[in-house]
Amino acid sequence: MGSASSVPSSPSGSNRVETGSDRREETSLGEENVILKAEVARLKIKVSNLHDEANELRSTAKSQADATRDARADRKKLRAEVQRLRNDLRQASAKTKTVAEKIQKEAEKIELEQEIRELNSELDAGKEERERLESRLASSVGEVKTLKKALEKSREGSPTEMEILRDKVASLEETLRTYEQITSPGHMATKARIEFFPVPRYEVGARVATKLGYRGVVRFCGEVKFATGIWVGLELDSAHRHADDLSLQRRRSSFRTSRVQGVTYFDCDEDRGLFVRAEDVIVVLRNGDDGVRRKVTSFKSFRSIVLLQVLFRRFLKRKRLERQRRNQLRATDCGYKELDDYALSAPTTISLAALADHFKRHTTNERSLARLVFRWITANIEYDAVAYFSGGSGNDDDLDVIYRTRKSICSGFARLFKALAQAVGLEAHSIRGYSKGYGYRAGDTFKGKQPSHAWNSVKIDGHWHLVDVTWASGHIGDKCEFVRRFNDYYFLTPPSQFVLDHYPIDDDWQLLSEPIRLNQFELMLTLGESFFENRLEVVSHPNAVVDVDRSGQVDVVFGNRENAMLLARLYRLDAGSGTDAKSRVEVSHGVLVQTRDSRTTCVVPFPKAGRYELRLYVKGRTMSGNFSHFATYKITCHNAKRTYRTFPEIYSEFQKISGYLHSPLSGALRLGDGKAVGFRVDVPGAVQVVVQPGWNALKREKTDEFTWTGEVTFGEDEVEDYVSVFAQFDEDSNRYSGLLKYRVEKKSARLGR
Repeated sequence: MGSASSVPSSPSGSNRVETGSDRREETSLGEENVILKAEVARLKIKVSNLHDEANELRSTAKSQADATRDARADRKKLRAEVQRLRNDLRQASAKTKTVAEKIQKEAEKIELEQEIRELNSELDAGKEERERLESRLASSVGEVKTLKKALEKSREGSPTEMEILRDKVASLEETLRTYEQITSPGHMATKARIEFFPVPRYEVGARVATKLGYRGVVRFCGEVKFATGIWVGLELDSAHRHADDLSLQRRRSSFRTSRVQGVTYFDCDEDRGLFVRAEDVIVVLRNGDDGVRRKVTSFKSFRSIVLLQVLFRRFLKRKRLERQRRNQLRATDCGYKELDDYALSAPTTISLAALADHFKRHTTNERSLARLVFRWITANIEYDAVAYFSGGSGNDDDLDVIYRTRKSICSGFARLFKALAQAVGLEAHSIRGYSKGYGYRAGDTFKGKQPSHAWNSVKIDGHWHLVDVTWASGHIGDKCEFVRRFNDYYFLTPPSQFVLDHYPIDDDWQLLSEPIRLNQFELMLTLGESFFENRLEVVSHPNAVVDVDRSGQVDVVFGNRENAMLLARLYRLDAGSGTDAKSRVEVSHGVLVQTRDSRTTCVVPFPKAGRYELRLYVKGRTMSGNFSHFATYKITCHNAKRTYRTFPEIYSEFQKISGYLHSPLSGALRLGDGKAVGFRVDVPGAVQVVVQPGWNALKREKTDEFTWTGEVTFGEDEVEDYVSVFAQFDEDSNRYSGLLKYRVEKKSARLGR
């Protein structure tokens, strides 16, 4: 009890404070627990939401994956379907092509059958005519004999009766001579107007071969009494192979004389005589060998003569149709023929506004309206050449004057096109700039000069196009006069082609994604419409100005997918006349033009240093008519080629068949000393190639059926001025076509120099 009281007790207030603090701490801990529990609950809810979102995302990803798989499967099916459709399209195209080929073959077959029927009818008519003439001839012969007998019997008759009989005999003999002249091969060949090699005269002693394979020496040539026509009597190299052949029994001689029906024509050994018609002699042989020397051409029968006439008429008809197709090709292909006819038939007395209304009533198509305006101006407005050369304006400011006088210069043409195009509802502009037109020469510059030309742009279906009505209407002739000649090339010309000869002051009107500069325009090669019509391509020299330094030779190469025929002419310009010189001298056979593997190469050597002009021309291989100029190069040669040589003359037939000359390339052959000249030339389609004179046959190479080779030795006395190469393309025809022509340089002439 006492110890307990010795310890001092804490005052009652102090005990109460400690108890409250503890209580507050407990309270704050409880609140924190509550808050933590709430936070935990909230986090659990959030976690639950996140789980739900994750599940949704998983389900969405799964559905997207399923959709992707389905899309891939659908795409695969679509690809398979597209491939199947492509295969079906290929098969359909192949079937269509096959059907088209069958239809074409059937059409050609029908056409050929029709031609055969026509030919047979004409041949039958010719046969009937010949039979009629022969019957008339026979009757005339009988009448002549009768009258001669009557004349002999009536020698003691009155002079009047004798004169009458003599007149009748003379008349009948004149009829016979007329018949023989009409039915002669020479007369029919003249009517057919087909050129052949002349038929040589068979001299006695010449060695020949016949169609039946017999070879021998000519012992007789002329008319005989046992048949009509010209017959050749031969002494064969060996006895007849078919002694019992009745046809030969009628023609051959017997024993040691060629005696037919009691008449002796020539002497020969037993069973070696043979009579053949002149047309059955096919070749003349060299003395001592069997080499071919000269082909003999003759008409085999009256039927062949009629056939030649028919073929010639068919040839003329085909050429006329080809010319018509060429004249109407561009208009027909573009669908402009009907529009052109409508424009050309428009009234000429109405006003400009009435003319525009006339066009609008016909069509509302923008391209068609532009074509009508273009074609009407090119056909009705004449270029004022007098105003151009005198420096006048040609009334280009007044549209009414231009429309009334129908004459102006290029600016007037452009202004009229713009006004008439706007009157029909088109948007059009007049463009001024430089051009490579009349008076331009390759290499001329335009810097510092005033614009010299005007043309137009027209908006069609939201796109701008270029036209030049001035150049499309015609050109300036040699006598400085206007020559009207419609040129469809300058209607809606592609900008890449138009810029080759038209350079606008405003570069935007080039209508090119990358406009060119003026100095580029000056150097660019100017290409004519025939270049693009024949689908040529510039391979080697895109600039018109070419410098040749050390080699002394330039090879100009063009892509030639259509296998068109190219022609080149080289001119030497006058040394003291400057760049504007018009005087020029042609270098004969100075360019070799050859085509191989869709490329045409023009080999141009230069005889001496100086300035030259190379002009190039083209013509479609199946087209007739003249070559069209398409490009000109200005070439400056600083060093001439030391071993300069000209080339042989190449005929158009050689280009038509795509021939290629390997050797000799020199146009002058040096002959003498028995030296052989090696020939190697590609002649597709030929059945025989020969070198004249001497009619030396070349041989076909075993490795290349188109290549013909051979070495030919000429004697100086055998060759006069030229050596030519000929080819035969039809075994059944005796016609040869000229391919190449060489000049001859003899040794004696070289020594004389």
